[in-house]
Amino acid sequence: MLRSIVNKKGDKHALGNISFFGLGNILLIFVVTLGASIYSLLKKQNRVLSALAIIFVVSIMLLGLRNSIGREVGHNEVEHLFFNLQQGSVWAFYVVIGYFYILIWWLVFLKSNYNRKKSLLN
Repeated sequence: MLRSIVNKKGDKHALGNISFFGLGNILLIFVVTLGASIYSLLKKQNRVLSALAIIFVVSIMLLGLRNSIGREVGHNEVEHLFFNLQQGSVWAFYVVIGYFYILIWWLVFLKSNYNRKKSLLN
């Protein structure tokens, strides 16, 4: 469902246009990443990488929310992000770098846990 508001200048801005990459999916990924990062910190594995993952998860959620509020009608979150990347917005570059970092962190986290479980079985 597409909802919009009109600001004082008469410009329309989207309040909600949930897509496949919508808030629910991204929020689920961030909550699971946050939990796994805290787990990794408590187990004293990859402390620096896990602390950075926590920082990226929280800051990406806040930046994404703040900058998606005023997006144009008809644009979903991903379109808005790519549009701002083309415009050279610093926040968009930070969010993309954060997404890549979280992806890399997951690969390291899964590999280290797989290797530990493999060594426990032998």
